[in-house]
Amino acid sequence: MGVSKTIISEGSGPSPKPGDRVTMEYTGWLKTPGKPEEKGKEFDSTKGRGSFQTKIGVGQVIKGMYSL
Repeated sequence: MGVSKTIISEGSGPSPKPGDRVTMEYTGWLKTPGKPEEKGKEFDSTKGRGSFQTKIGVGQVIKGMYSL
């Protein structure tokens, strides 16, 4: 399986470098086996909680997760 990403709205600023602090909004879905076209069940989101902030490239989030 693994982690995949879908960019809904890409930023226009400079790309972050390891150690830079980034701010993002995200939603995570668990895909339904055999139905890759469906989002699946939502398991986490910043909706209603405010943006998520973290340093990038220093192991503070799940490997493979992409800032959106």
